[in-house]
Amino acid sequence: MQVPAGVEEDFESYNWLSDAAIAFASSCLATSGGSISLPAKRRAFPKSVMFVDPAMVFWLIMQEESKYIDEAKTEMKLHELDLLLCPINDAQSGSHADAGSHWSLLVCWGSGSSRRSKGRSDSLGPLVNFKYYDSLGGRFAEKGLAQAEELASRLAGKSARVEVGECAQQHNFYDCGVYVLLFSEIIAKAYVESHSRVSAGHVISPLEWEELLLMVTPEEIDLCRAHYHDIAREGTQH
Repeated sequence: MQVPAGVEEDFESYNWLSDAAIAFASSCLATSGGSISLPAKRRAFPKSVMFVDPAMVFWLIMQEESKYIDEAKTEMKLHELDLLLCPINDAQSGSHADAGSHWSLLVCWGSGSSRRSKGRSDSLGPLVNFKYYDSLGGRFAEKGLAQAEELASRLAGKSARVEVGECAQQHNFYDCGVYVLLFSEIIAKAYVESHSRVSAGHVISPLEWEELLLMVTPEEIDLCRAHYHDIAREGTQH
């Protein structure tokens, strides 16, 4: 995988992550299965789980033409997706996706997991659940939450309610992007692991992953950052 310019430096200690860094790590996460599990247990996430590029998230929030939004949603094949993990930047300017100063996470999922067979897609429901996670919270969450609410409504095609979830809080002002990456990994794994129980009538609850989100430590964040820094460094050396 080609490493965009500057990404290796972004993942060095004390640095804030750019949209390119989050997009790069999300792509790695989707195909490798994560940073926190043992290598032998890593596997690519199913295509029904989408780690949305932050530039696409930003575009969907800022785009004013509904026809273009509808076209983008069609290209994303929302009807085939069970779970979307959307990194939110609190940028208020339309100049570029990481013009703000803080990252947070919007999680979107349907009423259940899709059941598919050859040439057939039976979705149990569109995206109807939206939960927002912010590792800083407080007044820092206001802009990000407003962006998340706008995105949720555009994805749902109507006014959508976004709930604020509980998660670990960061102890500095530069690790927000890494928290988004690790939160996304934890939620995606919890969602995929619940797939068999959903098909047996179990209803997915965010409480299943929020307990894990609350347990995230600064040491785990450092390990996650180091993991993606190593991948970026290896990529730039080839």
